[in-house]
Amino acid sequence: WLLQHGVPHHMILEESTSMETVGNALFARVMHTDVLSLKHIAVINNGWHMPRTMHVFSHVFGVPSGRECAHERAHMTVLTFVECASGLEPTIELQRLAREKASISKFAPGGKWQTDTATLELLHLWLHRENMAYSVQRIGRAAFEPSIDPAVAKSY
Repeated sequence: WLLQHGVPHHMILEESTSMETVGNALFARVMHTDVLSLKHIAVINNGWHMPRTMHVFSHVFGVPSGRECAHERAHMTVLTFVECASGLEPTIELQRLAREKASISKFAPGGKWQTDTATLELLHLWLHRENMAYSVQRIGRAAFEPSIDPAVAKSY
């Protein structure tokens, strides 16, 4: 999307190691933004996923590390959120939207997840202990919930 809209390739840093949204935000922060002291980043995602993406990225980029206060962190990186088309079939997109709506309250401002992950250290620990995409608890479990449509599972 960025290349198609005229952003030179040398200005783009991709986070491509994560398996889901929280990991995407955390890895983008610690791999790129914090290391390079970036002051502005663009987060590109499709419309049905954008509300949760905004909650997660705003929180992850706002939590302080052990070296800074929360009020210092809030002014460090400006996030710009850009919506693009998903490219999914309409029936799959509707199913993904339903899953998004069911999970968005978990990540909303002031919710338990944001309270439980109020620092970069706590966020890191949550990701690797509680998030089934990264926690070793996932070993031996099915990759996706048994109730998920296989066509939807392919869209992740």
